[in-house]
Amino acid sequence: YLIRQYDLYLRPKLISTVLLVWLPHHEHAYFLRWLQLVDLANLPSWAWLRPYTIPNAKVGRDVIAKAVSKNLALCRDLLLLSSKAAALPEADLTLSFTAAVLVEAMILQQRANGTMDERTCQAMLPTVRKACSSVAKNTLFANWGYILASTIVETSCLADEPRKGLVLSILQGISQAGKKGNEDHDDDNDDVLPNNNQGIKPVPNETIQNALILVISLLQQQPPIMDSFNEENDSKVSCQLTVGSDKAMYGYPNSSCIDSKHVWQALLGVDGLATRLASLLVDDGFVDVIHLVTSLWVAGWHRMEKNRGKSGHKHEALATFLMDLINEPRLSSYLWSKAEWIEALVAFVLTNSKIDDNDDEGRSKFLKDVLQTLRRKSITAYERGITQGLLRS
Repeated sequence: YLIRQYDLYLRPKLISTVLLVWLPHHEHAYFLRWLQLVDLANLPSWAWLRPYTIPNAKVGRDVIAKAVSKNLALCRDLLLLSSKAAALPEADLTLSFTAAVLVEAMILQQRANGTMDERTCQAMLPTVRKACSSVAKNTLFANWGYILASTIVETSCLADEPRKGLVLSILQGISQAGKKGNEDHDDDNDDVLPNNNQGIKPVPNETIQNALILVISLLQQQPPIMDSFNEENDSKVSCQLTVGSDKAMYGYPNSSCIDSKHVWQALLGVDGLATRLASLLVDDGFVDVIHLVTSLWVAGWHRMEKNRGKSGHKHEALATFLMDLINEPRLSSYLWSKAEWIEALVAFVLTNSKIDDNDDEGRSKFLKDVLQTLRRKSITAYERGITQGLLRS
């Protein structure tokens, strides 16, 4: 009725828009009837639909995905449709459709070329980042973003800056979701995000866990360094622990996300992060959380040393988080119950700590608390760590 009443098929500017909006309903009769009414020959971006203008034709989702994998303009159109639909009620159908098609298109590109097309990745990242950061306001759109981001991880290898940007968007989204009201903040605070999220509804725990899993996957694209400890490797990493008799070294390169100030801002804003990481480790079996936990601890320590002498609640938040990574019961029983890790962390603290008469009281207390906590876990491992630390110093 609408097609006939308003002569939509005679309005060139509307034809592409109607095709795009109706594409999620590609199996319905009115979409197929629309194909028969419009002149696709004058629409290069939609010419791939011409074989389906005959009666009783069916346009499968696989056909659409194949077209998207070869047509960057169509890919951009689907991203725009997703972003617009996310702001509307009852967006489930459209977002489910675009997610499925875009994921399949990326997989087709990977199968054909060994990796997804770089231009496709560049086109997707802004919308995916927008979706991932919107979890506080639109959980459905955020989950759409998580699905596409995880597929990007599987089908390509991101450069440092795009990876860092995606990690930041995910963490900012879940950290902002955990904040309430409009609390005051210190503009000079490097490690606490401003809270401008009034009236934000709590985000389901499962969504936050999915976000953290995605963050871990992104960090694993730049794998932890596990190599023999030597001076050459030592100069290439900013966060490292040498563990065990073979002196295996665990850490992330200087350019990694884990070394970013802004990533730390978002990390410290995630409510109960240590507990959530422990849940991933114990409940979901993500053993690689160990590499993340230890690297977070060491990178966090370096941040404290870098900002030494400065005051503010940002340092208290960072110190609390680092202690939580040691004291969290499940992390403690899995990781810090092992003598080699206690020895490695004690040696690291002694080797990388600068202690003098001008040291502030809060930092001195934190250093003392860390060493005492590790000593209570294993006196023998603690003493070996002290020895190793003194030898390195």
